[in-house]
Amino acid sequence: AGNSGQLTQAQQADLPGVPPEGYADRVSEWTRRPAASLHAPTIAGSGRIPSRRRGWRAAIASPRITCLMSVLLAVIVLPLVAGTALTWLLSRRSRAAAVGAALAVTLASWGLIVVQAPDVWAGRALVAFLPWVPDLGLNVALRMDGLAWLFAALITFVGLLIVVYAAYYLGPDDPPGKFYAVLMLFMAAMLGVVLSDNLLLLAVFWELTS
Repeated sequence: AGNSGQLTQAQQADLPGVPPEGYADRVSEWTRRPAASLHAPTIAGSGRIPSRRRGWRAAIASPRITCLMSVLLAVIVLPLVAGTALTWLLSRRSRAAAVGAALAVTLASWGLIVVQAPDVWAGRALVAFLPWVPDLGLNVALRMDGLAWLFAALITFVGLLIVVYAAYYLGPDDPPGKFYAVLMLFMAAMLGVVLSDNLLLLAVFWELTS
């Protein structure tokens, strides 16, 4: 190497700060890859990274993203809005109507969670965003990975058991509407805790549990 004035490839590889052979080609190939292949945070597995410059409307324009966001939101909104309102209103008609509404809402949320099992068990995390205050970087971000799916399925399944048990446990003088409405609200808050993908949303749902 001293005679020729050049270093061998092995000597070049040992020098500090000298990249190995083929490094430039690999970097060029890496930068040309789509965002999804770089394992960057993407929206609903679409491979697109949300950015303030491009705008959130363009980022959530895909039908797949819109559908997934609707599913993840429905898991929480069904007991939060429909379950709470229906059980409270139908309890004025009869106890059986309130129990039926609570069962239907809980089964619907549980079914939406179970449907996502193939994607989650395949190792894909389902992530969806909904713009809230984009200028401040605040968004409704929901994420369902393996752990979140497990807890969400557990919450709705246990909630289903409580609905059935309470139908036989509550006495004639106990207000079923109030009980089932609070149960639906608590279940929605717990689902929000396990599906939240940012600290602000997590804090909001955590406060709802109390």
